[in-house]
Amino acid sequence: MDFSTVSHLWEVVLSLIFGGSLLFAFVEGLAFKVQLLHRALPYQFVLMLPYVVTLIALVIISRRAVMPRALGIPYEREEVR
Repeated sequence: MDFSTVSHLWEVVLSLIFGGSLLFAFVEGLAFKVQLLHRALPYQFVLMLPYVVTLIALVIISRRAVMPRALGIPYEREEVR
């Protein structure tokens, strides 16, 4: 693996982390607005909103994931000469 591949992998990882934190921050700010507009809604539900949205996003992303073909196949060690 050369340096350019590693740098692209780090870009992907950092964009996922940064994107996830932006999503969480946006929904948390939205939750405060919802709490101001709908006072009849218990505040526990409003505090729970960013976490629920993050879990839903993780579920949606994980459904598109492709598992390795060798997953579940036992590893058989070769004979040592």
